[in-house]
Amino acid sequence: MESGQELRKPRLWCGALALADAQRNPRLSPQELEWAEALPAMRRLEFLRTRALVRQQLAQWLQREPLALPLQAPPGAYPLLGEGLGQVSWSHSRGQLLLGWSPWPLGVDLEPQARPLRCRALLKRLCVETEWQQLARLPAEQLRLELLGRWVLLEALTKRRRSRLAQELGRWHWDVAAAQMQHCLTGECVDADLRLLDRDGQRWWLAWSGGPAPAVEPLQRG
Repeated sequence: MESGQELRKPRLWCGALALADAQRNPRLSPQELEWAEALPAMRRLEFLRTRALVRQQLAQWLQREPLALPLQAPPGAYPLLGEGLGQVSWSHSRGQLLLGWSPWPLGVDLEPQARPLRCRALLKRLCVETEWQQLARLPAEQLRLELLGRWVLLEALTKRRRSRLAQELGRWHWDVAAAQMQHCLTGECVDADLRLLDRDGQRWWLAWSGGPAPAVEPLQRG
């Protein structure tokens, strides 16, 4: 059993959504099952797999039964953990789930590094003027990688702030050396960690915003 101090450390996990299919009796609340029934078939499967894995992993970290977790996460809404159990954020992309937990506000995001982008259309929407003027000079592939990294960071920051992406686009400057984003109007600084993750034969951009970023925990095999 982990100590109380260990239980308060931020945690980060990534695995395939299909891992949920190996659960003999997925632990889902009646409300989650009701929400799922209202979704289209493919979205329903993604929703059920996500909630099953989130409950399973949080139960391990917080030493609770999966169904005893006071998790409220309707489709399309930010998740809430009650009873002072901390903050949770997740992202799923191309069959992978990234899950983060912390005692403090946080946001996480995940995208395959090979994801195509319409770079020229995105450049001025995503970046502040001083950045896009510099980035516009880059070769096409380097520009795509830079913009995708910034997109993943902005998604994580938006989740941490429980905001909307449209409200944050074009308003943050990424200070790579300081590993933080700075708001171009208010001067507010928010930490933003970007790294590459190898998973299932692919490389992924992974972003964390919520204090010092923990290591991604190894998958348990067997």
